[in-house]
Amino acid sequence: MPAADLAVASRYTDGAPWQAQHADGLTVRGRQFETGVVQAHFMSGNGFCGGVYWPFLQRLLPQLSIWTHDQPGQGDSDNPPAFSGADDWTARQCAVLDAAPSAVVSPSATASARS
Repeated sequence: MPAADLAVASRYTDGAPWQAQHADGLTVRGRQFETGVVQAHFMSGNGFCGGVYWPFLQRLLPQLSIWTHDQPGQGDSDNPPAFSGADDWTARQCAVLDAAPSAVVSPSATASARS
């Protein structure tokens, strides 16, 4: 989404959809709001999809490009047949990060930069 259009990105669904398929066949989906500056990748750590956080995330535009994804079973991502354990969950997150643009800021790096 061009930076000029970010002023009208009032809805989470205004972001560009993306997806990444994991080796187990599950497809993880999310939204991207590109501003041309450093990217922040937002992964929810609970049962909510990325759109729930949009009121907070949209305040970060245009200082950051926002890239979100919904965990398997959340939002637009595929529903796994069953929870297959922490190792599979971690492998899926790594696959999503591999599909990410080259400049992804992790929460820990952001916290370190503020210190």
